[in-house]
Amino acid sequence: MAVSLLDHDKIPESTVPTFEPVGMPALTLTRRGWDFLFDQLRSTTAVLDYLFRAAGEPPIALGDEPVRYYEFAAADAFAPPEDVDTPRSTPRQESELTRHGTRATVTDDGTLGGSRPSAPKLRAAPPRPSPGEQPP
Repeated sequence: MAVSLLDHDKIPESTVPTFEPVGMPALTLTRRGWDFLFDQLRSTTAVLDYLFRAAGEPPIALGDEPVRYYEFAAADAFAPPEDVDTPRSTPRQESELTRHGTRATVTDDGTLGGSRPSAPKLRAAPPRPSPGEQPP
């Protein structure tokens, strides 16, 4: 995958990057779009999965990555569940997450009310007994 990041304060509106075929998926993001994806997905693996998916779509204007992200989320919210069979999961495991790692919901008035994946809740380990003390 080829990803180029453009970190510039004044990108002309409606600038759509194009590429000559390079033999691999390629796309360009603004630095703000890159930061948005990491803020939403919170995982390098999830961002890479998203980028491969986005690279298969027609190019969009620089700065519109959040729009595409929420369009994917809306499409995924209405897609039927899929079986997951990847090296990172057990065969036939049904995924609770959508394809790109978030579960955006559509409210009654038709607007998106997305939510980020939450971090797992960790329980504190019980205190260790002092040397010579019997565990409870």
